[in-house]
Amino acid sequence: MCDACKELDEIISHYQRLSAFPFDPLTAKRIIGVVADLQQKRDAMHPIVLPSLKLSR
Repeated sequence: MCDACKELDEIISHYQRLSAFPFDPLTAKRIIGVVADLQQKRDAMHPIVLPSLKLSR
């Protein structure tokens, strides 16, 4: 895992810990949104590349 991913994982963990606290609904929704955005950013950094299939005839 690269350093940028580790940093994003730490930030995601921080926000997930925060989400356990009783916040007003708007704040809780935003925390969930931030976590989703960060996870999407992390996943976009290292997309899974599937090997191409060679069709034989």
